[in-house]
Formats: sequence, C-alpha cells, structure tokens
Amino acid sequence: MISIFDPHRSKINLNQSEQNEIYSRSNPVQKRFKNKFMIWFYSQFIASNKHPLAKWYLKSDKAIFCEVERHVYSDFWFIIHPFSNFNLIYTILMTPLSFYLLFINTFSGAFHYDIARCMSCLLFPDDLSDKFKALIDQEIPAFNKYLEFVMVLVWHVFANSSNPLRTDIVLQHGKIFMEKVKIFQGISVQVIKSIVSRLTLEIYLPNDMIIKSGDYGSSMFFIGVGTVAVFTQSGKEVAHYEDGDHFGELNFVFQDVKLKENVIAVAYCEIFRLESRHYKETIERAPELRKKLEEHALRRLDMILLEEQRQYQN
Repeated sequence: MISIFDPHRSKINLNQSEQNEIYSRSNPVQKRFKNKFMIWFYSQFIASNKHPLAKWYLKSDKAIFCEVERHVYSDFWFIIHPFSNFNLIYTILMTPLSFYLLFINTFSGAFHYDIARCMSCLLFPDDLSDKFKALIDQEIPAFNKYLEFVMVLVWHVFANSSNPLRTDIVLQHGKIFMEKVKIFQGISVQVIKSIVSRLTLEIYLPNDMIIKSGDYGSSMFFIGVGTVAVFTQSGKEVAHYEDGDHFGELNFVFQDVKLKENVIAVAYCEIFRLESRHYKETIERAPELRKKLEEHALRRLDMILLEEQRQYQN
C-alpha cells in the first residue's frame, strides 16, 4: 500500500476515480456540503407537504412520504413532481406573468396599430428587418446550448446520486412518521434508514383482516395512520394499536410459530409492512432494536395467552 504522503506518489499515474476518492477523503467538509446540497437540490423536484394541493390530494403526511419514496426509487426519478417546491414556485411566478401578458396584449395591440398607421411616414433601411432576423437566428442557438447544458447538468446530478443519498431524501421527508414510531426512539439513524428503504405501504379499510391467527406470519407492521384491534383465537378483544404502534413481530422473534392473534382494522389505516426476508438485513444487525422487539413480543404473547387461559377457565 502506498501512502498518500509518499514523495514518489507523483510518479504514479492515477485515474480520475482514484483522484476523486483521495480528494473526497481528504476533504470531508466539502463532501458533507456536497451531500447536503444534493439532498436540498433533489428535494425541490419531489413531492413536498408545503405544496397546498399535496395534503388535499394525498390526504396525509404518510401518503406524501410514500409518494416521495415511490418517486425517488422509480425509473422516472428525473421527472418534476406536480406537488414539488419547484412546481409551486414556478406556478407562483408564472401565474401573474400570464395575466400580465394577457392584459398587456390588449393595450399593446392598440399601440402597434397606431405604429402601423405611422409606418408609411417613417423611413427605415430596407435591410433593417433582415439584420434583425439574422441577429435572432444567431442568438437562439446559443440559448439552446445553454438550456442543453443546464439539462445535462441536472441529469448528471440526479443520475450520480447514490441509493444511500436517495434514502436520505426519503428519510428526511418521512421524519414525521419516524418520530411517531415508538420502537424507533433511541435507535441509530443508520438502522432506521435501512428499515425505511425497505418498507411498503398498504391501505386497509374498516373490518379488513390484517393478521389471521393460525397462519405463519411473514411480516411486521408499523401503523402510520389509523387504529387496529387485536383479538384472541376465541374472539376476545384484548388491545388496540394506533399511530406509531407496531405488531406482527412474533414471527421475527419466534420463528416457525403460528400466530396467536387476529388483527383487524377498526378505521381507515395506512400501514407500513416490513417483510421477514429483510429482517436479517435490518433488525438482526441492530442488537438494541432486536432486544426491544423481543421484550415487546414476550409481553404481548403473555397477554394473549393469559387472556385465553381466563376464557377457558370461565
């Protein structure tokens, strides 16, 4: 291995990627500034809860968060979202301009009519209009090249944003949801990022069955919006879970064990699912979070078994 401070380093031919890697390692401040700038820049083109129509159309902050996640990880991430900050600012600027142009044309039409009446009295060189057209034809290609340069720059920034950077963007827009999930409190940001990037949103209507007792569970659930009821196998209601709660972790803690509870939606619910195949990539690598899940699972299992025992005794 050759040290960066080796006096003979200048004799070695480094390719561009190696030079960039050494430069980024030696300039951590600039690297952090670049990531923050790219997150801010990218955030202007995706859905935002600051847009007045976003909550009216998507109904909740959780739905906006899911729309951001869908947009960022889709094949069409480069498209400007209609509920983005950029689109909002563009609309605010262009609306008064459009009205201005609409009304000014009425007055300018009369002005040009008066000018046209006086044209016969004015003497212009014959080639003046030709020179003016030539000037326009000369300037338009330069303007087109500028627009092409801007589009290539935007494409390059978006195309070279890594998946971790996109996950940062999703996490930044999902802070409201993340703060409500009680089990995530005190857990490192990196663990939460790995979980967030693998969540999928599901919508449940009242009386929809989410978990059925007797089945082998394959997922864990986080409630974004709504309320669910927990029933024992005998039909006894034992608990209610609301925003920020989780359930379905029994299968993660006790493998190949049939579920002991029925979970049914009481109201309209937006629920995030984490499949068991992602368990090893996320929760199993976080001992603190895994310990919390085990404690919750044991308490809930004891509660369900105790309630069933009471039912049989009666």
